[in-house]
Amino acid sequence: MFNFCKKSSFLTTGNSTYWPTDPTKQQDLLDFFVTNGISSTYTVIEPSYDLSSDHSPVIATISISPIYKQHIPRLHNSRTNWKNYRTKLHEEINLHISLKGCTEVEEATNNFIDLLQDAAQQATPPIVYKKDVANIPLKIKKLLSVKRRARAQWQRSHIASDKTAFNRLSSILKSKLKAMRANSFKHYVSTLSRYDNSIWKPIKSSRKPTLAFPPLRLDTDSGKINKKR
Repeated sequence: MFNFCKKSSFLTTGNSTYWPTDPTKQQDLLDFFVTNGISSTYTVIEPSYDLSSDHSPVIATISISPIYKQHIPRLHNSRTNWKNYRTKLHEEINLHISLKGCTEVEEATNNFIDLLQDAAQQATPPIVYKKDVANIPLKIKKLLSVKRRARAQWQRSHIASDKTAFNRLSSILKSKLKAMRANSFKHYVSTLSRYDNSIWKPIKSSRKPTLAFPPLRLDTDSGKINKKR
């Protein structure tokens, strides 16, 4: 069991799944998944709060293609203009307010938080994350795993038949990858259009002529000395 756990990975929400009604007991995490050989890019785990008991189960989704996960929203990033942030706070903040009662303190606190959030949003340009649509078919993944097992078998045995099997699988995999790249390039070319200027972007850099840089010539007397000799 210990060796199995060392080679396995765990899927969990990181939050408690057991909510005891007894105040003397503590919350605990009881529900998680144990996986082996499954990348985290193909899995999504989320809690389920539909039940009305003290136990909240978790649901794991395993896909044959990478799952696009939403990025965590943040008030600032590497492109935040902190000068504009300070200017916005300096112009909008109001320091002459009354804080005599609980209602006034709570209202002032909410206004201050809203001001901080508004200033951060105006000073921070959004970052557009590109979604990687390149995906390897499941057949090629299975063929790749079979080829790796054949390579490991040949490295252990060094038998000619194992090497022949490994070379055959390598040739098949190369042909499959070549066909996949050709189809991907064909699909990419078919999506180019002159109306949105997407057809000019790939050839923008390739149309530039290649500049030749000749070697530097030094004004020395070496040529004259060789002629005299």
